[in-house]
Amino acid sequence: MVGGDETLTYRELDERANRLARLLIAEGVGAESLVAVMVERTPALVVTLLAILAAGGGYVPVDTSYPAERVAAMFEDAHPVCAVVSADFAPLVPAGIPRVMIDDPETVRAVSDLSELPVTDSDRLRPLWPDAVAYVIFTSGSTGRPKGVQVSHRCVVTLLADTRELFGFDASDVWTLFHSYAFDFSVWELWEHSSTVAGWCWSTTSPRGRRTRSSNCSAGNG
Repeated sequence: MVGGDETLTYRELDERANRLARLLIAEGVGAESLVAVMVERTPALVVTLLAILAAGGGYVPVDTSYPAERVAAMFEDAHPVCAVVSADFAPLVPAGIPRVMIDDPETVRAVSDLSELPVTDSDRLRPLWPDAVAYVIFTSGSTGRPKGVQVSHRCVVTLLADTRELFGFDASDVWTLFHSYAFDFSVWELWEHSSTVAGWCWSTTSPRGRRTRSSNCSAGNG
């Protein structure tokens, strides 16, 4: 994975996510609990999402460009057990919601002391199962109040498995995060790469193509 000047192999990504997952478990994150996410578009965002899933929770992506009223309504509806945020976005979290600031030095130190080994049900607060919630995407609210839609692990895996042969994705492909992670199509851009061992890179601009081949972005199998 490549984001700006930062490059992570799959091993490094997995180890960072496992460490953070253990911290989230200590915060009460488990199967069927939700975690709000307000993190900068850096590799830390993917680490955060993977950590929440590894802990057994479901993530609720919150676009920080949303009006304050919409952000408040999302928190009210989702009832997250905590919010993982970049420090700049911490003030946007409603009072009473525990915050894990991903870039805070204390968080970085706490995470570094935890195990990087894979998280299993023996580590989780509750066992994880295929129909547990993986994430919640909120509708646009164009016809009224935005509504949260729960999507299970089974649904995501089925989508990727059923469409893989249609497009022929493989390890030579590089995926760019083109959309907001609060938009449902981002699921393709975030997770299809891991099911094909493809490369994955960040973009803070709008590329013309979502599927590219590039000598500057490639998968790391460390």
